[in-house]
Amino acid sequence: MNSLEYKSKLKDSLEAYFDVSLDKELINNKFDIYANFNSRNAKYMLSKKAEIYAYKSNEYVFYKNINQSIHKGFSREIKEYILNNTNELLQLDKEHMSSIINVIFTISGGLTEEIIKETKSFKLFKNFNFGFNGWMNTRLIVIDLNTNEIYTNKFGKKDGKKFLFNN
Repeated sequence: MNSLEYKSKLKDSLEAYFDVSLDKELINNKFDIYANFNSRNAKYMLSKKAEIYAYKSNEYVFYKNINQSIHKGFSREIKEYILNNTNELLQLDKEHMSSIINVIFTISGGLTEEIIKETKSFKLFKNFNFGFNGWMNTRLIVIDLNTNEIYTNKFGKKDGKKFLFNN
């Protein structure tokens, strides 16, 4: 599978639940696909006018194909980018409960053991106001399109497979 086929399959799989944008530029970084899903839940007393509480859960996908090999230290750059731009990337407000960020890279070969190890050890979890304003967690997913192998961090282990298309 090449990067254009992967991009098309990812877009098709996300469109049912996510708002999808192609070739989106966000804070000096261009992504092949940017997608977001927002859910708001509320508890009412007798009528919708008497709302007791509400909370929002969000999920984001940032996808980019890398033409050249991934360089050492790329995970540190991802972490800095997200932490330095959290307010612009996430929809944080008083009802925010959780945000999941999926950072997906595809590459056609060139993954070294060092890059695989860096991917697997990536961790980015953050509480907002000691958890009273929710939290965010990040999945890092690197896919080698030549070998159809997927590498994820610990948080992405369970759900990372849904981003691997075998045909």
